[in-house]
Amino acid sequence: MEGEGEILHIEARPADGERDLTLDKATGLIDGETFKSLPEPYRVARYGASKNQLAITFDDGPDPEWTPKILDVLKRERCPEHSF
Repeated sequence: MEGEGEILHIEARPADGERDLTLDKATGLIDGETFKSLPEPYRVARYGASKNQLAITFDDGPDPEWTPKILDVLKRERCPEHSF
């Protein structure tokens, strides 16, 4: 991962590598390899680092049962309303 914060963004998805193998004609065993490209992992960036802020996201919401309860707790605790 690169960066700081709780918001994640996938910047690159995995990619297969590619290689060529050469075989020993007498034994049939691999006697060499050349990498055309190396495999690549996910590359994930982190954003939103802040000492004084918190981001809450509801990817599956709003939920009729739980969203109102969560909002009630945030209001009770005097959480600033930026985008409730």
